[in-house]
Amino acid sequence: MKFPWTKRTENYKPTKGQIKRRDFAAAENSNFFDGWTTQTSSINSFLRTQLTAMRARSREQSRNNPIHKRAVGLMQKNIVGANGIVVFPRVVDRVGEPDAAANTAIKSAWVDWGNNSADVAGQMSFTEICGLWIRTAAVDGEYLARIHNTGEYGLQLENLDPELLDVGRNQEETNGNITRLGVEYSGAVKVAFWFRSVDVMGNYYSGNPSRVLADNILHCHLIDWPNQARGIPWGYSSLARSKHLDAYDEAALVAARAGAAKMGFFQGGDDNDDETSGSETIMDFSAGTFEKLGEDETFIPFDPTYPTENYESFTKKGVRDVGAGWDLSYASLSGDMSDVNYSSIRYGGQDERDGFIDRQNWLIRCSVKPIYEAFIRNAVLRGKIKIGNAPLSRPVRDYYPAHYQGRRWVSTDPQKEARGNQLSLEAKLTSPQRVIASRGDDPQEILAEIKEWEKLTEGFNNEIKEPKK
Repeated sequence: MKFPWTKRTENYKPTKGQIKRRDFAAAENSNFFDGWTTQTSSINSFLRTQLTAMRARSREQSRNNPIHKRAVGLMQKNIVGANGIVVFPRVVDRVGEPDAAANTAIKSAWVDWGNNSADVAGQMSFTEICGLWIRTAAVDGEYLARIHNTGEYGLQLENLDPELLDVGRNQEETNGNITRLGVEYSGAVKVAFWFRSVDVMGNYYSGNPSRVLADNILHCHLIDWPNQARGIPWGYSSLARSKHLDAYDEAALVAARAGAAKMGFFQGGDDNDDETSGSETIMDFSAGTFEKLGEDETFIPFDPTYPTENYESFTKKGVRDVGAGWDLSYASLSGDMSDVNYSSIRYGGQDERDGFIDRQNWLIRCSVKPIYEAFIRNAVLRGKIKIGNAPLSRPVRDYYPAHYQGRRWVSTDPQKEARGNQLSLEAKLTSPQRVIASRGDDPQEILAEIKEWEKLTEGFNNEIKEPKK
């Protein structure tokens, strides 16, 4: 049965506009979208021709643009922080109870290695190495380290410039493997890396490349597309805007300086006293100067109105756009807290911190956990971790379990947060372990310290008084 309002005439034909409304608007070819590409390819195809230029521009901005440099610094400070990724051993004995002696011995050796032996060059601690990795990943999109079985504990790290990895090597190797952007694959698995050579001046060149097995190389980057072989600078989507904003800011600064220094001109006949460089006239911006343009001059006052009142709103918009590309808020990136209130900073700060925690988890998975397990393997097999005078003797894998803790942040209102945690604990909606872990601390370590404190203060009934409520 057909209803009257659904009937159409036999000769009905939809209009061209009705047909177009059924399509995807973003796929239309119109004057409004002139220049918007409709071509696509694999991510590695783009990186083969564009990665070197993009990395060079990202490095230039990190050197010369304070906003870009601050974004890189915020990534390093929030992902790694002052204490780095803290590792808490979680070894258990044969009955499943925490092996306190083994955990203490392993943690002591790990801290000693991180402070004194991690860097093959002897210049950096492991926390500082992690900070360098994050800064390098933010600017270059990836970081590289070579693993050496040397040093007191049989493990040391050598940091490598990602530019050494030959992006121009794309071919089938004689062993049948495929190399893309300097990374050699057997199927989908990385098996080797091809590095460019370094001359005596420190310059890189592609002649006489060296092949290093993947087992000896740490190569880490965020994966934004399937089959992506190389990392992309983290601020890639806002890099062009960052450059425009930097150039605009520089032009505004020059214009303001010129306006503050130059008071006017004399206009008249010919003047042979102009200072020139080629075909360009050199202008002096010294304060209180007048520009002499010729004989029989007429004075023309110079009263610039730049920067205008729109300057601040325009640059704010630019910084917000750059921050969006880095997944950073305007307040964090600019340091401008004039428009911040409790609700906005709490919401915006939580969103940012979720992003930092995601990248902490990536850093742990890609680097800290494999390095920690390599440290345990090499140190235990060499008998370098001891309980008293006896080296650890159980199978190496028994000593792998650990908890990896990234930095956490102080609440914007600690008193409210503490009260909320107390109410959640009383209602049994959470556990003390989760509350302690949310602050970046280790529950087992806190409990051990409390027991140690109670033991130290035992018998001092009147020396320590409970705080008044």
